[in-house]
Amino acid sequence: MRSIGGPAELYKNRVGINLQAQPIFVYKSEFKIKDDFLKNFLDTQSFHKDGGKIKVNLSNSQSILTDYEELKFIKDRFFSIATNYAKDVLQIDNQLSMPHSWIAITKKGDDHHEHIHQNAFFSIVYYARIKSGNLHLQLEKSTIEKIFNFHYQIRNYNIYNSSAWEIVPQEGDFIVFPADIRHSTSPNESDEDRIIFGANFFLTGETGDQVQLTKLDLGKTPIEWP
Repeated sequence: MRSIGGPAELYKNRVGINLQAQPIFVYKSEFKIKDDFLKNFLDTQSFHKDGGKIKVNLSNSQSILTDYEELKFIKDRFFSIATNYAKDVLQIDNQLSMPHSWIAITKKGDDHHEHIHQNAFFSIVYYARIKSGNLHLQLEKSTIEKIFNFHYQIRNYNIYNSSAWEIVPQEGDFIVFPADIRHSTSPNESDEDRIIFGANFFLTGETGDQVQLTKLDLGKTPIEWP
């Protein structure tokens, strides 16, 4: 209670509305693939570096979680995380499909270049093994730079004035982010390989509304070029 004649309170409460926020989430888990299973499976796979254009070793299979039945327990975990993200974070009821999935192995001294995931709605990265290397997320502009493209004097970086963010992953983490966000990693400085499983998700089934002329069946609609 302020005294009579004292200064008025600036405000009683302050509520933020983070409109157009980027839905980037880290799911902490104790999910771990056994060492012998992971080693034996990786020994059966072939990898590439896109003709030397990249530094990481990518699995030749681009749908690895659906190609191999023995990875079903990993695929199921991905779908559980994706469903939670869609329904509880994005608050949408659309059906999801997993068109792409892969393994990436980063050796000591290597990193993953900045890139996006095209033809995808959102992506999930599971850190199966990691001792070193952070995930960098990069936007073209911060929220306030989209309003006025000034060079601001930043007091403390936050979700409004930042165009980049760094996440320090740990083993067992599932990191989910919109697929069009540019991302990269810092170098792996450990003698142990950094091993991730990744997957892209897309909408499938029916979406839209018949009355509003937006209804679309993504599983059946043919695309015919003139």
